Amino acid sequence: MAAKLAVVIHAEEEFDWHGQFSSANNQVSPQYALIALIEKLIVLGAKVTLAMDYAFVASPNGQTVIQHFSSRQGESIEFASHLHPWVNPPFSQSHHNVSKFESFPGNLPADIEREKLQTLTDLIHDISGTKPLSYLAGRHGFGANTLATLNELGYQVDLSICPYYDFSASEGPDFRAFDCRRFEKEGVTFLPHTSAVTSWSRHYQKRFNRHASLYSEWQQSPLKKVMGRGIGLRLDRLSPEGLSLRQMQRVYLAQKQNGLKEFVLSFHSSSLLVNATPYVKAQRDVAALEARLIAFVTWAFNVEQCRAFLPQSFASKLALLSKSKSQSRAATPARTTSTSTSFPPSSSRSQLQHAKVSAKGEC
Repeated sequence: MAAKLAVVIHAEEEFDWHGQFSSANNQVSPQYALIALIEKLIVLGAKVTLAMDYAFVASPNGQTVIQHFSSRQGESIEFASHLHPWVNPPFSQSHHNVSKFESFPGNLPADIEREKLQTLTDLIHDISGTKPLSYLAGRHGFGANTLATLNELGYQVDLSICPYYDFSASEGPDFRAFDCRRFEKEGVTFLPHTSAVTSWSRHYQKRFNRHASLYSEWQQSPLKKVMGRGIGLRLDRLSPEGLSLRQMQRVYLAQKQNGLKEFVLSFHSSSLLVNATPYVKAQRDVAALEARLIAFVTWAFNVEQCRAFLPQSFASKLALLSKSKSQSRAATPARTTSTSTSFPPSSSRSQLQHAKVSAKGEC
């Protein structure tokens, strides 16, 4: 089977990534550069998922993008949701500034996370005419209650997991025990962002990507950390942000070696604006980022023979599978099964590893 490539854009407001998370940071600049870039990607054969947050969808400039591509929704474009709690109503009485902990939507109380995602879902439906089926948590902030919320609101695909990465130092989730393979759990298809550990040694590269928690173990050992530098060990997400074309290709090839068939390439819409993200300090940086992106997509389709896909394409398949399972259960006696409810719970590695084993069993 040919590998498949999804292009996911975090469509969001501009804000200081190193500053305070504030509801006042809801500026969305004119998005003509974003429209032009997406059009170039589509011409190359790509399909683009716009994971949109509240500030983007509520702004006239964001709505210009939505209206431009609305006729191609479900074909070459997907409208998904992206929850940034600090700009997404409803707000508390003292909502102006949000703590680092609260910037991860999965850390919010279950009822607040649900209310915010319901508000975003309704707005996307109102503006685009389409109910989103795919969800990308802001800051990859998938929490203990998120899966239940997705089920309740009708989401069938999640894009929040960032394999091998640990955000617990910033009070976020720990994904060190997850790899990049797609899996299903409780009615939701999980399609992790593509990340990879790369090395000059193909043996070590393959070993690290097959054993998800191994990289973090080496980082915790001073001796192994030095050994890692000696073999060029590094962890990267498949993105034109901060990576050269060669590094992007290395991430792809490392996971191809690992048997991965579905790749997720992602970046932020604000990286097309000078100084809106740490990756672009001048207009030449924006141009270089776009060039890397176009070059990688061209290489993926022409050299690697990838096929384009939208994450929402798994929604209908999952719905049919669930229907089939429901009919099967109706025809057979019910059995009592035990399932883990902590997915992913926090930065607890043991619980995350248990969730990973359960997920693999459901593939």
